Amino acid sequence: MRTVLFALRPFGAGCVYRDLSIARHLRHLFPAIEPIFAAAGSAKTLLEKEGVVPVVSALSAIVPRVEENDPRASGLAVVRRTRSMAPSHAREVVRASRLCSAELVVVDQIPSAPPQLSRSGIPCIYLTDDLHDGEEHSGTLRRLRAAWTRRAIVGSTALRFFIGDPSELSGPEMRVFARKHFRFTGAMSGLSWVRRRECALLRDELPIGSKRLMTIYGGNGLSAGAFQSSLAAAGQLLEETQDLVVHAFAGDHLRIDLENTPAGMTLHSSLEATLCRWFAISDVCVIPASKSALAECSGSRVPTLCLPRPADPREERNAVYHRERHQVPALFRDEQTPEAILKALRELLSSQVARPKGPGFEEQQRSSESVADLIAEFLGRKRPTAKG
Repeated sequence: MRTVLFALRPFGAGCVYRDLSIARHLRHLFPAIEPIFAAAGSAKTLLEKEGVVPVVSALSAIVPRVEENDPRASGLAVVRRTRSMAPSHAREVVRASRLCSAELVVVDQIPSAPPQLSRSGIPCIYLTDDLHDGEEHSGTLRRLRAAWTRRAIVGSTALRFFIGDPSELSGPEMRVFARKHFRFTGAMSGLSWVRRRECALLRDELPIGSKRLMTIYGGNGLSAGAFQSSLAAAGQLLEETQDLVVHAFAGDHLRIDLENTPAGMTLHSSLEATLCRWFAISDVCVIPASKSALAECSGSRVPTLCLPRPADPREERNAVYHRERHQVPALFRDEQTPEAILKALRELLSSQVARPKGPGFEEQQRSSESVADLIAEFLGRKRPTAKG
């Protein structure tokens, strides 16, 4: 067997299902390939829950832990500590690739890993949906660091894929750079991994009946304010109507109060279920402006309210892009109050709002197939050709 290692970023889980989809198509194209995943945190938990690929825990030891009883714990603190450990992440990726004798490493959003893999003589392919182009709003030092990171990735990888569309980038210079050095794949999220029939079966398993389902996803600890406002607005809606069921999912390091939950509302951890399946069967969704969640909701044609994190230029840009391209309404900064969210949800629950029209199941699966096809070609298998 020939081993391909997929190394996932240690913070967040949006890349899990797109990498699983690429690995599935790669194994179909190249049966001699054995995909192995190196992950930590929530990504490792979701991979072990799916149970379809081997997972090595090389990155787990260096991911900062957040104790449940620590009142100072927050998603922002974890993000900062994780970024400060970028060189350690890269060294652990190299160690994991040597441990499993990987012939190729597919790195998903660990920008410090490709240069070290190149110096170690290990071929590397890079996947990303963020080129740090939001750094232009920061100081000169951060912009220079982001530019150096992009040049280092270009110089140390064999293939580079940008998960998205050129218009999602911030400026013309970045779009020219990306078109020159990256292959654009289009949207790839959990819809590229799940089957449409699986989503239909999930609704049959839930005791919903003829009621409408609202799914609220809180994101990580940085989205705590918007998540609490969304729960308050949903609680008001439950008092007004009897034909609504609300399921809320709290992401990583998001502390929520499980007491005094209104009747008809159920709170979960986002690691308990495959969220894209819930989005696909919902009648309305409330989500942060993460690229994966937006692609899953717009691709499922579900009326969606987007709540980007305040002072996050990347999430605000994602929200603006999906509002203009796929008709996904959004509330920014000071607009994220329970009253404003309640008003927006009432409009979404009515039949007067157009459904979003993002890339659906088939389009996203074709994107992952094209990436797997290029990886198989890089490994030595020629592209399949039409018979006759």
